[in-house]
Amino acid sequence: MTTISLREIFDCAYSSCNGNRNEKDNAASDSIRNEFIKQTPEAIDLLEEVNDSIVQYGKELKFEISSTNYVTYTAFTQEYKKDITIHLKSTIDTSKIKSIFIHELGEANYIARSMPSIHDDRDRSINIQGRIIELFSHPHALRIARIYNVENIELEMRSKIGSTYKTKDYIKEYHYAWHITLMIAWALISFPDLRYEKDIIIGYQEHRSHIDRIVSICISSDTMGEKKIVESAMLEIINILSALGLRDISMKTR
Repeated sequence: MTTISLREIFDCAYSSCNGNRNEKDNAASDSIRNEFIKQTPEAIDLLEEVNDSIVQYGKELKFEISSTNYVTYTAFTQEYKKDITIHLKSTIDTSKIKSIFIHELGEANYIARSMPSIHDDRDRSINIQGRIIELFSHPHALRIARIYNVENIELEMRSKIGSTYKTKDYIKEYHYAWHITLMIAWALISFPDLRYEKDIIIGYQEHRSHIDRIVSICISSDTMGEKKIVESAMLEIINILSALGLRDISMKTR
């Protein structure tokens, strides 16, 4: 496996900048943006579109790299007061980097379009709010990739890791009806190829009506359009999960 050290690129740009702390941070972030352009020239137009949408949203697009490779994520995108930041693992497999970059740009665009978020009143250690948001942000990433003709690249990583979610025992791992339903629906939405094999997923048959309803709602909700439609869809999913026992989760508008 060939890897690329984003941390080395990030640190080199930071140390080479003679400016103040803020200027150094910007130089380091820009170095990752430039690496994205170098690695994925096919997606330059997508990058420009996402950057413009974030500026219109009143923020900046930033990149941040983990200080160690011992983290539980490969990449995630987070909104902050002044920016939308794409966080990346310090070292990434070069065969996955294009797909990761494109996917996270889609996540950033979902936020910049003021699409809804989730608030967990219990602040659970398990990432419930993230999974519910991704029911919408993951299809959005694929939609915008399709518009800019990089859909096949975006799908590469999904195709590589999707099989992991086909063989899970969701009943044994997640126990509760709402959690089993959420996680199988999330897998079917995040990894489209699994929809052709959903009948063999452990836990699907027991909860198929709710799972199929959630998947239908999510894939038919146009995140490129009116956000009120997406908000209504997210509320419907919260209601489905609440009826199955999920508590203290609410939608948060942007």
